Amino acid sequence: MQSGVTAYLEAATGYNLVVAGSVTLSGSSDVLVLGGARGISANLGAVSFSSTGNIRNFSGADKIYILNAAYSSSDKIVWQSTANGIQTFAVVDGANTIIQSFNLYGHYGANEFTVSSDPSSEIVVGLKRNATPLPDANDFSGNGSSDILLESAATGGFVGTWTMDSGSPVWHPFAQEAAGWHAAGLGDFNGDGVSDVLLENAATGQIGAWTISNNAPSWVSFSTEAAGWHAAGVGDFNGDGNADVLLENSSTGQIGAWLINNNTPTWAGFSSEASGWHAAGVGDFNGDGNADVLLENSSTGQIGAWLISNNLPTWVGFSTEASGWHAAGVGDFNSDGISDVLLENVTTGQIGVWLINNNLPTWHYFSTEASGWHVADVGDYNGNGVSDVLLANAATGQVGEWLISNLTPTWQGISTMAPGWHPVA
Repeated sequence: MQSGVTAYLEAATGYNLVVAGSVTLSGSSDVLVLGGARGISANLGAVSFSSTGNIRNFSGADKIYILNAAYSSSDKIVWQSTANGIQTFAVVDGANTIIQSFNLYGHYGANEFTVSSDPSSEIVVGLKRNATPLPDANDFSGNGSSDILLESAATGGFVGTWTMDSGSPVWHPFAQEAAGWHAAGLGDFNGDGVSDVLLENAATGQIGAWTISNNAPSWVSFSTEAAGWHAAGVGDFNGDGNADVLLENSSTGQIGAWLINNNTPTWAGFSSEASGWHAAGVGDFNGDGNADVLLENSSTGQIGAWLISNNLPTWVGFSTEASGWHAAGVGDFNSDGISDVLLENVTTGQIGVWLINNNLPTWHYFSTEASGWHVADVGDYNGNGVSDVLLANAATGQVGEWLISNLTPTWQGISTMAPGWHPVA
């Protein structure tokens, strides 16, 4: 047993150890060791996480140790693939030759890891930051890739999803909403690693969710919002692994959240937005593992965020968008663990992103959407740990995506929705 190790997962020579449950490291310097048979250089066993397992709640001092591999200063970690909820990474040398591969469940990017050596010259892989899933992962199948939730007003509120498998959509119908209800957002409200559907009744103010398991929805009721309030977003505002419901009062400007635990909401009031401002999205803009609130002023074009800690907001101003532009989504487009702001110009069709670092935005232009198209959502549709842009054509029903790699979009058509259907963000 290595000094300081608080969890060790070992597979005997030639065997695979698959972890089905979650492993939570919550101490100030917890260590998780993943390895094959120790001290043996050939025919190693392997350790991986199944589609229901994951690692949560790393602090800055937490580390993952990958054993039984030689080390040199030129080694690095590279992402290889995602399948069935497992992301495969590899330790490679300066010539990009694979030294050893390892698997993790969840949305992790290669630059979230550091490589160094321990006293016994084994590979040491450390997480740089809280390794939390990307905001609004939209993953209904648990395969590590975002899926596309669709809703139809024409069929009386039928809801289903295209689960994405190697770029191809597979249709899964969920259920039909009762009269007066609509899909108001997506999030994992029970912490099982699978997204659920937030539902809201605009007439009565009732809010609940369909928790999804094996593509089957189960109804849970949260509570009833007071008059003047509406669901404005979904995010994990207290870092407990469960999605919460952001609420906004468009008359008074008050904003707060229902913190969800065991399907029970607890109210946390944040603050009141100034006149002209509105909640424009949810993301983690400082990488602390808690969701923050993106705010936009439609009149002035100013954009900033309330960074949430212990249910208290701290204001940071980002910048002012040029005329004709608006915040169209939130995602991590450079896989640095910090949310970025997607911007769209509805007049010209131009799309780009403010990459956020230390509360400062850096502009990067993506491309121009064709006539009739608009941004429909943001998600990681190929499971590589980088956010992509979902695009829809309201006239034709076509849906496609810009897959983002090195801040460069690559177009991929997905499918065509039937009349009356639309994606839900």
